[in-house]
Amino acid sequence: MGIEVLEEVVRKNYYIFAYKGFLMKKIKYLLVSWDIDGTLIDRNSWAYLHQRFGTPPDLRKENMEKYLKGEVAYSEWMMLDLRAMGNPFYRDVEMLLENGCKVKPSVKSVLRKIRRVCEERGIELTTCLISGGIDIVANKIRKVCGELIDVSFCNYLIPNSQGRVEKGVGYVSPDNKDKILRRLKEMFFHEKENLLIVYVGDSFWDGSAFKEADYGICVGNCENCKGKDDVCYAKKNVKLEDVPKIIERVLDAYQR
Repeated sequence: MGIEVLEEVVRKNYYIFAYKGFLMKKIKYLLVSWDIDGTLIDRNSWAYLHQRFGTPPDLRKENMEKYLKGEVAYSEWMMLDLRAMGNPFYRDVEMLLENGCKVKPSVKSVLRKIRRVCEERGIELTTCLISGGIDIVANKIRKVCGELIDVSFCNYLIPNSQGRVEKGVGYVSPDNKDKILRRLKEMFFHEKENLLIVYVGDSFWDGSAFKEADYGICVGNCENCKGKDDVCYAKKNVKLEDVPKIIERVLDAYQR
């Protein structure tokens, strides 16, 4: 019966990723983890900084390829990018991200609906942000959403004595989001059974998290996720506003 419910969701042209089959158990705990850039805000915040500080596209591509080839660690990639931006002042970075990266208008409503879905079913909900972006953006979302978000994991910029940013702490990288999900499981759900983990993202950078989660939901245009083993394709893109209904259907499939 659960498979039929999931297939119904797919037939309604939703993207649903990384489902690992139904273990027909009653869910008591739900962990919903969210990517930020492109998922909860309207753009890629790091790309926006490159644009505003005038990073040459070829240099930006060269730095990214060094990371993808394993030539530099994630923190080193951040350092190279910051150097390419001209080691901007922290206050300028903060101002650009505050004014140029908008939290999507429906975010708070979406989180409230998911909470209501859980309350109606007696399920304990934990909501988390996991972003390869920086804390300035994560804090902006937490300010908007308040207690609807329980914890966030992101990266940090470190200004020098003159206030310029030369390096950062790369705590979250594209290839370690799965490890952070496992850490979350240990932090909040140690020895607790009947847990369902959902991850919501928007691109191939979320691949490790999609794979680690019980269910991955991709919002927006996920054409760049093609080729992933953990992808189920449908005809249309899922909207952020559709996520509560998808979660509701998945939970009900388990509860039957």
